Amino acid sequence: MLIVDLSKLPTEEHEVARSIQIGLLALKSNVAAFSASLDLYIYAHERKMGRPEGYDSWRMISWINLAGTNGAIAAASFVTTLHYLASLDGAEIKRRWDPAEYKAAKTLIKTKMPGIKGVRASAAHPGEWLADVKESAKHALREEVEAPGGALFGSGVSVSGGMHALRDRLNFSATYAGQLESYELSAENVAVLDNALKHMVAAYLPLSV
Repeated sequence: MLIVDLSKLPTEEHEVARSIQIGLLALKSNVAAFSASLDLYIYAHERKMGRPEGYDSWRMISWINLAGTNGAIAAASFVTTLHYLASLDGAEIKRRWDPAEYKAAKTLIKTKMPGIKGVRASAAHPGEWLADVKESAKHALREEVEAPGGALFGSGVSVSGGMHALRDRLNFSATYAGQLESYELSAENVAVLDNALKHMVAAYLPLSV
């Protein structure tokens, strides 16, 4: 992982430089958490489909839901950290960093997982939203929609963990602000996050040792 060379920066920007290093480590942790969520999903799905001795279908479904929720949290945290890094100020840091690399990272996520923050917000707070009439109405579907895999959800329905399970990937959906948002927990999206991380490291490479 990149180490910022503090000798390249004025003293007043050293604290910002340390925040950059912490932010990059956070991105790396988010990628690892997303990948681990995929591993959990594949294990639970294979166990559910294989039905070994002692098989517990509902437990495996719970694990699949947990994998989808945790993947959404990890990917959304990655996006939040991206924005945080871009907001860090410092004249010399801004002069040296490469904003094109940041834009490339942001575009990757926006293209491949455009609704991830909505999925995360809904999937992480199902009980709170359902218990609050106003909050539930705000996020319920405004019209009938078809989810990945073909399931139909009618107007007024709230979804916190819609799942379309395939052998090596999970399409995970949730309602947010009247829309059905979804993302794919897959090896392809692990690579998307990993490539976005590489772009962010490249953005700060001119500051490195």
